[in-house]
Amino acid sequence: MSAIIMMSRLLKITFLSFVLYLQANTGFAEILPKNYSTDLQYKGRPIDTLCFYEIQSTEGFILLDKCGLESEPNREITFTDNKFINQGYVGYNYIWTINEVESHGASYYKILGKTKDNYYIIYTLNRSGGTGNFSSLYRIRREKNNRIHFHLIANGDRCNNGINSATIRNNQLTYFSNVTSADFFTLTSQHMSDSKVLADLSDCATCCVATAKHESILNEKHFDSKLIWIDLTASNKQTDTDSENNSQNCFNQLFNSYLDRKIRFLNKKDVEKFVIEYNKQCIKN
Repeated sequence: MSAIIMMSRLLKITFLSFVLYLQANTGFAEILPKNYSTDLQYKGRPIDTLCFYEIQSTEGFILLDKCGLESEPNREITFTDNKFINQGYVGYNYIWTINEVESHGASYYKILGKTKDNYYIIYTLNRSGGTGNFSSLYRIRREKNNRIHFHLIANGDRCNNGINSATIRNNQLTYFSNVTSADFFTLTSQHMSDSKVLADLSDCATCCVATAKHESILNEKHFDSKLIWIDLTASNKQTDTDSENNSQNCFNQLFNSYLDRKIRFLNKKDVEKFVIEYNKQCIKN
C-alpha cells in the first residue's frame, strides 16, 4: 500500500512540474473562453495581456512582435488564476526580477463583445507589484498579422476612476466606475472656481465616495462615453476626518445633506447643481 501511495504522489509531482513547465514556456495556459476569436490570436496563442497593459498612449497601434511578457527581461509566469479564467478572462500572474528584487504582478483581459466595424471591446485588469489595481476598457481591431489598432475608452486605479464592471447589450457599452470627491468636478461642464480648492479635495486611490454609470453607443464615429448618473450610496456617509481641511469638510457636509434627504442618484444636471452649490457654500470669495 505504501508503495502505491508513493507512486501516486510521484505522479502528481511529475504532472504539476509538467504543467508549470508548459506555463513558463508557452506564455499561457491554453484555456480559451468560448467567445475568444482567432482575430485576437498571435502565433496560435491568445494575444499577450501585457500588450494591452503597457500601452503608453490613448490611441495608436500595438506591434505584437514587440510587446508582452518577453518584451522585458527577467519576467516569468507563475500561475493562472482560476477565479479569472472561470469568468472568461485570459491572462496570468507573473514575477519580475529587477536588481535581484522580485515584484509579483497579474494581468488579465476579457472580451466583452464586437462592433459592426470589427472592433472588439476588451476589459483589462492589472497590478504590477505595488498597491495599484488598474482597470481599463479598450476598443481594438486587428489591422495586420502583427499589428492591432487600439483606442482607450476609460481607465483608472481603484477609487481613481477604477472600473468595477462593464457589459455590452443591444449595441451599447455600459460600465461603472468609482468616484472620489474631486471627480465630481471633472464629470460635468461646471468647473471649480478655485483650482487650489479642488487640489484640497480627497482624490486618493482609496477615497471612494460614489459610483458613476456611463454608457456608450457602439459603432458611432465619435465613441464618447456619457455620464448617466452617480450613485451616492456606494459609500457610507462622509465624515469630517480633517479639521484643517475646510474644503473637504464642506464637501462632506453637502454630500451628507443629499443622503439625509434620501437623494441617491444624481444625473449629469444634478451633478452640475451639486458643483454650483459647492462653489457657493464652500469657496470663500
